[in-house]
Amino acid sequence: MSQVVEKRRHKRVNSRLPLKLREGDFDLITETKNVSCSGAYCEVNRYLPPLTKVEITLVFPTGQGETETISCEGIVVRTDHMPYSNGTNHYCVAIYFSDINKADMSKLNYFVESQVSHLN
Repeated sequence: MSQVVEKRRHKRVNSRLPLKLREGDFDLITETKNVSCSGAYCEVNRYLPPLTKVEITLVFPTGQGETETISCEGIVVRTDHMPYSNGTNHYCVAIYFSDINKADMSKLNYFVESQVSHLN
């Protein structure tokens, strides 16, 4: 039986978190499918080519009934076309957080770790 080796440097958790992406003068409001302290995966209704730079605003719960909002910059690293049966097009986008301050990365990592510990 072969063992799957995780190549990611940071833990990732499936979580639907409010997310705003700004590309130029265009805003996309969506939610994450999964997130780590170094990136996010989400679905959008507009094609974002790989290497597109985006401004990100991400909201996540702190565990005390409050939320934390972080802002950072990211780069689209993968875009998968997801045609729907009703004829609309959506895209699943993987985003690497290219410029996130250490304090925000730490807060996001704490959130991810707390979610991972709830799964075990």
